[in-house]
Amino acid sequence: MPPVTGLPAPLGANGPLLRIAELTAGYRGKTVIENLDLVLDQEDMVALIGPNGCGKSTLLRAVTGVIPKASGEVKLRGRPLQHLPTHEVIRSGVGYLKQTRNIFPGLTVEQNLLLAHPDGRASSASRLRRLLSLFPLLADLQLKRAGLLSGGERQALALAMVLMRKAEVLLLDEPVSGLSPDNAEALLSGLDQLRREDGFSFLLVEHRLRVVAPWVNRILIMVRGRIVEDTRDVSILTDRQRLERHYQL
Repeated sequence: MPPVTGLPAPLGANGPLLRIAELTAGYRGKTVIENLDLVLDQEDMVALIGPNGCGKSTLLRAVTGVIPKASGEVKLRGRPLQHLPTHEVIRSGVGYLKQTRNIFPGLTVEQNLLLAHPDGRASSASRLRRLLSLFPLLADLQLKRAGLLSGGERQALALAMVLMRKAEVLLLDEPVSGLSPDNAEALLSGLDQLRREDGFSFLLVEHRLRVVAPWVNRILIMVRGRIVEDTRDVSILTDRQRLERHYQL
């Protein structure tokens, strides 16, 4: 497992990597997050946690343009993203793993991965080989039709599809959902190795706090659409009393 320190991550070369300012968004006229401010720096490995329905997935959907933003700014290295459609946000350097409907069930694992790569065949084959070496679970399944995978295997495939395109920041909605503890740890280990190679930062939403604790260096706690805690003290993930105090705010 990688060592995790409490030291602040350095700023990117041109300031914050991702800046979210006064972001307001919701569904069908209901505001879920309001005037939310958040900065992600280079080398941040962030776990966004909080009770069900507090707005974690809504934040990721709003940042990536999946749902409209009522107001606010989203900038990647100073480049405005808030008015871009989702596919342009992805092209700009944001990788996004959503919870559901994130694979092509009629294609094989290998075909899904190749389809997710933005460039030519030679570079896609090279990237595919690298990801299969990092995620042995998928290497054993690459010729299997994706629709026959278990829920956890599908989520692992969906994450690998996101990683086929190199990004500057990843927004991951429950990346290890449905995986056994051993497979979840193997997947997060592969993600960490690729992070060291590619240099991306990530923000993940996850409920299995003990599983992700060794792989993050910053914790954000969200309650009712607000960030109520921003800490480098990763031990909070295994401190039930401290978490309950925040969740009851």
